[in-house]
Amino acid sequence: MKKFSTIILSIICFTVGTMSFTANAQTVIQGLWTTQANDYKNNIGQRYTFYFPPHGTISDRVWGTDIYTYDCSIASAAVHAGLISAQNGGTVTIEIRTGQPAYRGSVRYGVTSKDWGAFESSFVFISGKEGPPDAMVITGTWATQANDYAANIGQRYTFYFPPNGIISGRVWGTDIYTYDCSIASAAVHAGLISAQTGGTVTIEIRSGQSSYKGTIRNGVTSKDYGAFGGSFVFVKGPVKPIEPVANVIQGNWGTQANDYAANIGHRYKFYFPGRNYFQQGLGHGYLHL
Repeated sequence: MKKFSTIILSIICFTVGTMSFTANAQTVIQGLWTTQANDYKNNIGQRYTFYFPPHGTISDRVWGTDIYTYDCSIASAAVHAGLISAQNGGTVTIEIRTGQPAYRGSVRYGVTSKDWGAFESSFVFISGKEGPPDAMVITGTWATQANDYAANIGQRYTFYFPPNGIISGRVWGTDIYTYDCSIASAAVHAGLISAQTGGTVTIEIRSGQSSYKGTIRNGVTSKDYGAFGGSFVFVKGPVKPIEPVANVIQGNWGTQANDYAANIGHRYKFYFPGRNYFQQGLGHGYLHL
């Protein structure tokens, strides 16, 4: 059972994010279907909320029933507990508990958990539901597309785009757009935000269209296109050219600060997932620069 290391990095300077959100002022950690609770095992009694994306792959790393070893796949254990599904993903809150003398395996909801003996730390589920957390705000870049959400017809997603954006040439359609458009640039085309101030928009995933009509609107040129496999539209609402409050940005190990380079003095917080090469020595915790 390998150590899973994390860092939460708060940078006082110019920064960039790939994905983050808050829900009801609570930090929600963007998980993978391999995410474990190793980094939180010593924080007995603490609670953590995770969002797991749709179309997950069930892991065989599940030990226990109702109370699980900390190195389980949290998402797969949540399916075992009947809280979410691999097809739809979902949002769950766990609480860290002390280790148990034994863990009992069982078969539930198509997931097989295994028996285990004494182990040093555990977790239980406090709550869970399918789908994204309420009031989820994803921090995008001006290159962000809707590809990852294209299969979720009818679902809505809210994105925040930072100021001083660069308009992309990747815009096809008018009012209804192909899913591989730059969402931010399409939002400017639709008159909802501006490149100068950025802003917050909500999209709804729609099925593919037989054709898409290009136009020139608000200084953005969209192009014609033929049949395409998926689309999105904007759910109209007030423009909010503000950053979500107290967000933690889901980074990867190639994340750079390009998108916020002009925002001198602004602060942003990032979460970086553990990697095997990083597991030796530093472990986990907070790093402030």
